[in-house]
Amino acid sequence: MKRNLLFTFASVLTLVVGFISCTNDEFDECFPVPATTRSVTEAADSTMTLEEVQARLDEIGKKYGVAVKISTDEDLSTVNEEYFARVEDFLSNGISANTDKSTNNIQQAAFMNDNCIDEVAVASSSLAQILLEDGAMYSGKFLADGTLSCLVVWAVTSSPRTYYVTAEPCIKDGTSAAEITYFSHFEGNDSNPRFSYSGVYYEYFSDEYPIPDMDKNNDGIIDKEYLCQCGDIHFYGYKTESTPEYCF
Repeated sequence: MKRNLLFTFASVLTLVVGFISCTNDEFDECFPVPATTRSVTEAADSTMTLEEVQARLDEIGKKYGVAVKISTDEDLSTVNEEYFARVEDFLSNGISANTDKSTNNIQQAAFMNDNCIDEVAVASSSLAQILLEDGAMYSGKFLADGTLSCLVVWAVTSSPRTYYVTAEPCIKDGTSAAEITYFSHFEGNDSNPRFSYSGVYYEYFSDEYPIPDMDKNNDGIIDKEYLCQCGDIHFYGYKTESTPEYCF
């Protein structure tokens, strides 16, 4: 009886020693975890939901007055921090590159001479052109419905496929600005899509002269921090295949 107890104790001790000798590095070999469980866990940790991606894009877009959407059927496994940085860089470069220092004298003259208006429009660089040069697959510009003072600009980029809709004043004289607040997902051909949109057009009205400098970055558009001093007009519209494209 005593011999049997000693044998049992020795067996248990051997088993305990076996457990202890199995280090963290060797644990998977001692007690392998099914591969399917690990891959599912890793995928859950690395992939964002469509709602999470769109929330990040909304946050970035608000900084530039641009509405941004990712394609609903995009493979979200390709979305990472580099993607969001690329979107912001795309918008930042497009907006900041829309500066033409040479328009200052023309802009000042335009307040007193209506004949200069066409010169101002020509002198102002086109955001749509910048977007196309900056890597957009397709882009275009058209007059917004409801106001002849505002242009709507759209663009499509790839990898992942992302859609942009923004707005800008037709005449960039530092007294107006425009923002797109919403647009529907693009339908039809990306080179000439259909979509609805809404936005706000801001304009500064005053008898004061000279007009206060509310365009500190000199891009011809009132800076966002001064928009509260402006009158605002909400506009809505729909782009179709037959919407006339505004000439660059």
